Amino acid sequence: MVSLGWRAEGIAFYSSTSNETPIYRLYNPNATVGTHFYTQSSAERDSLVRAGWHYEGTAWYGG
Repeated sequence: MVSLGWRAEGIAFYSSTSNETPIYRLYNPNATVGTHFYTQSSAERDSLVRAGWHYEGTAWYGG
C-alpha cells in the first residue's frame, strides 16, 4: 500500500494469541464519520444489529 501513496504508521496494537475474548466489529451505515465500533459484549453487538448496524465478525481477540 505504501507504493500506492499510503503512509506506513507502524503497529497499531497487539492482540492476544490465546483467542480468549472475541472483539466484535460493527459498521454504522448511517454515519459519515466514526462508522466502525468495537465491543467485547455480545449483548451490545446484538443490540446494535437490531438498531441497523452491520455486524462484520470478530476483529481480533483480547486477553
